[in-house]
Amino acid sequence: MNHVDTVDAFISYIVDQPLRMETGTGFDYSNGGYIVLGRIIEEVSGENYYSYVRNNIFKPLGMADTDFYAKIDTVPNLALGYVNTNRQAPPPPPRDGQPRPMPPPDNRNAVWEDNFSTLPLIGNPSGGAYSTAGDLLKFSAALMGHSLLSEEYTNIILTGKVNTPMGEYGYGFEFSEPGGHRSIGHSGGAPGVNALFRILPNQNCTVIILSNYDGGVRSIEREIFTRFIP
Repeated sequence: MNHVDTVDAFISYIVDQPLRMETGTGFDYSNGGYIVLGRIIEEVSGENYYSYVRNNIFKPLGMADTDFYAKIDTVPNLALGYVNTNRQAPPPPPRDGQPRPMPPPDNRNAVWEDNFSTLPLIGNPSGGAYSTAGDLLKFSAALMGHSLLSEEYTNIILTGKVNTPMGEYGYGFEFSEPGGHRSIGHSGGAPGVNALFRILPNQNCTVIILSNYDGGVRSIEREIFTRFIP
């Protein structure tokens, strides 16, 4: 996707994909669904998706180091991602609805290469923005303090909508209880990238883990939730 730089162009990759189920009859995580949502935002706002999130979220919250940088952009202090090319690929996620824990990465004989060749020209509404722990903490504070959305709409998006084998899922947020603590957030990864964002409302804290290699945040999350959060 080295030539794709608009949400409309990303749509062209999924528009002919068949539905896996009828709407409202089940749950299956879908990156394509978020791309469609991004296109809806463009239609409703009359603004380019990337400009919309920049002007309505990143800039108002002071997230100066967060954006959808293009692959060809020169960005100061931008971290490169690294992929262990000597690591056996993990198994694909199950389709039977049963959770399967991912094995921790084994880097004892790692051969690291940067992930530049795997990057698309730019990210899309399903992922691919760049950020920092400090900026994501600003996002967390704005969301929980109702300065991003009203209290009414914040409560709507922070309420689980469907049950999944991994916990409840809402409007872009996972709801789980690692270590017995109520958690709101999301995680994700790609070659050379791994990240986790969790808000713990009962503890009034946010856990943010950003990694520039593919793997490892889950084991760090377990350590944090079992050893450091009362």
